[in-house]
Amino acid sequence: MIDRGWGCGWRNAQMLVSAMLMRSTEWRESLFGGCGYVPDIGSLQAWLEAAWHAGFDVEGCAQFGGSVQQSLRWIGTTEVISLLRVFRIRAQFIDFVGTHSAHNIFRPQHLGSLHHSIACDLCKRRPIEGIRHTSLAVPDYDLCDHCIRDPRAQHAGPFESHGTAPIHLGVKCSMCEVENILGVRYRSKKKNPQVDMCSRCVDFSQTTWGGRYVRVMVPEGDQDLENENRHRRLIEWIWNYFSSGFPEQGRGVVHTARLPLYFQHEGHSRTVVGIERYKKANGGIYHNLLILDPGIPDSTLEEALTLGQKWQQLVKRGPHTLRKPEYQLTYIEDGLVPENEMDVMKRLGPADTISS
Repeated sequence: MIDRGWGCGWRNAQMLVSAMLMRSTEWRESLFGGCGYVPDIGSLQAWLEAAWHAGFDVEGCAQFGGSVQQSLRWIGTTEVISLLRVFRIRAQFIDFVGTHSAHNIFRPQHLGSLHHSIACDLCKRRPIEGIRHTSLAVPDYDLCDHCIRDPRAQHAGPFESHGTAPIHLGVKCSMCEVENILGVRYRSKKKNPQVDMCSRCVDFSQTTWGGRYVRVMVPEGDQDLENENRHRRLIEWIWNYFSSGFPEQGRGVVHTARLPLYFQHEGHSRTVVGIERYKKANGGIYHNLLILDPGIPDSTLEEALTLGQKWQQLVKRGPHTLRKPEYQLTYIEDGLVPENEMDVMKRLGPADTISS
């Protein structure tokens, strides 16, 4: 892939243009002089320069020195907007600003306490989640609920405990059979059969059965929920965009007439082609964005779709992947911009700024 590392913006613009050419005769006749096909990257670079020279995005033009042809310069939202608006396309974008922390006021109670900016002095995990143990003998010495049992912690005792422990809903200790493990969950590395232990039973299990375990501090699936909360307005907007005009009830795949969305964040861009909503065992509603990523080789995706294997790993992106603080979505409104409004379209800015 000759444009790997810099071509994502151009490739996503091509995907959006491809959908537009198939969707509307009006757009097809307006885009790129009515050629009727998707230009290659070199041609798109020339068209972008033409947009700049026509007065679109003066600031962006200055940043690039007015030239991108025969270069490896990557582009972002405003360049794609300029590339489309010069052809009277009603291209708009929205800024989405997430909460400052995924661990916020929407944090479910069963996740337990979160001790901001406090690291465990043994395992170095930051922040400590669940119970925090503060030494009364050693200044500024804190341990998580797992490391308090470590022999290396004895010199710092006694400890004072703060906070509430997380609850692993639906997970039962394989030894004492207590429902909904409280505190640290210890999950066996051996997958079949799956063995889970609470903190009271894990030492006996390791001694008697020789088991090896991975500690799970945060209930599984809840990182998805927290990131949904962090960028909930972004996910809501995408859901409403694709589901508008369709009943809430019913299952299965719904095909809409909506165009894809150009999806930008710092350092990369992708194309959103849909969204999936489902309910997990804990009752929470979750979403997956359906995304085409130019960073994935075409041959890899084609093979996965042809074989019907592992394609979901390449297309579906859960909320846990929304780690960036800010995102931008570019969408296309119907129709063309009247000639007498084109000067206004040359000045670029978000149609809206939405904070979660």
